[in-house]
Amino acid sequence: TLTLTLTLTLTLTLTLTRFPTTHRGVALGLCSTSARFGGVAAPAVLHIGHIYPALPWVLLSAVSFLASAWAAMELPETRGAPLPETLEDCHVPHKAKIRQAE
Repeated sequence: TLTLTLTLTLTLTLTLTRFPTTHRGVALGLCSTSARFGGVAAPAVLHIGHIYPALPWVLLSAVSFLASAWAAMELPETRGAPLPETLEDCHVPHKAKIRQAE
């Protein structure tokens, strides 16, 4: 359960920091929709437990851990940098924006 919570938290954080204000709601909706697909697939994954009882837990934990690790590596440093307001702001690296502000 901890890895699932961590994955959701990192996904939402990544979405909020990477998308501009004008597109943030749509991006959060897509994240929510993809989480619902995971909920739909969960019964099928649990059904695999008849073959090997620990397999669903291992599979769900591994996928969640890998998604969390990938999201954590992709998060930019946003301390001191403004969040993107337009799509053009998303194409400028955060370090360059910090230097421009100074």
